[in-house]
Amino acid sequence: MRTSSIIATILCAPCMCLYYSVAACFCPSRLHRRRHEPEEKSRFERRQFNAPIPLTKRHDDSNITLPLAPLPQSSCDLTLQLEEKLFRSRKHDTMDQSQSRLMRLPLELRESIYRYALGDNIFHIVLKNTRRLGHLRCGNPHCAPDFPHLSNSCWSVLDRDNVWAPTPGSHSSTTDGGIIPLLRTCRQVYSESIPILYSHNTFSINDLDCLRHLKSTILPARFSTIRHLQIVCTLHWPRWDALPQQLIGNPLFPPHDEASWDEAWKIIGSLEKLKSLVVSLTYFDTVSEEKVEEMILAPLMRIEGVKRYDVYLSWTPRERGDRPFRVMRLASREVL
Repeated sequence: MRTSSIIATILCAPCMCLYYSVAACFCPSRLHRRRHEPEEKSRFERRQFNAPIPLTKRHDDSNITLPLAPLPQSSCDLTLQLEEKLFRSRKHDTMDQSQSRLMRLPLELRESIYRYALGDNIFHIVLKNTRRLGHLRCGNPHCAPDFPHLSNSCWSVLDRDNVWAPTPGSHSSTTDGGIIPLLRTCRQVYSESIPILYSHNTFSINDLDCLRHLKSTILPARFSTIRHLQIVCTLHWPRWDALPQQLIGNPLFPPHDEASWDEAWKIIGSLEKLKSLVVSLTYFDTVSEEKVEEMILAPLMRIEGVKRYDVYLSWTPRERGDRPFRVMRLASREVL
């Protein structure tokens, strides 16, 4: 047994030395990153501790939405009648809002007002240290829904673990962007405006965990109405390089592992009403192998039915005509 171990060590030692020599010369940051596994693990554990509590069951928002319309008297379905009786046994106090000038307007005009007040924003979804998600209403005039602009004015309140950490007393000490008070005005306003909040805004994600938490903490009916999505992601080495993974042996922690990457695109693929999807992928090492590029872009190939689908890459991709998205260089925004 000892003899075989010695032989294996002798055979593998030159390969290990060669690999580390090349890595140290051409990309020393790789070796530096992998020495900090305890630090990466502590970051992962902190993010897990701050993870929002998911909906364990399908909650209805009957406390704030308008009650159901009554069933017709001719209905003979005893099950439906029983469900209606149980539903209406809950407390549903809806105050008359006819004195409000807003409620006197036709529904079409009210919806236009809601779209003006709540729509056409970019919401940067962030992880908070209170086991909740937050959203930053983007105030950067250069941040556009059709381009994943990553700047300090958008994300400067995030710490190194990608957790929201604003400076006390700063203008970014709140995350709701001033939209929550309108939704809490009354049940009728909430019922009429909440669909607009999800369907007429762009949700910007720079953390795959935030995408997973967003899906698990809101009602499925709300999540499915999202139409505009931005994904800004930095790909971590050596996620798709099998040989370095075997040589180094240190695992990548979520959301930087391959399983989190695949899960994120399954979630995106479940958005049946998605109309625009803009993706920015940054890979600090060169993507020299075609196989690695195919593995990176494989989940993106499964997204179908999106009217606007743009992918910005930090490297020059191989030419391929069957991609369902338009490819552009991140620096020049040049279509490839």
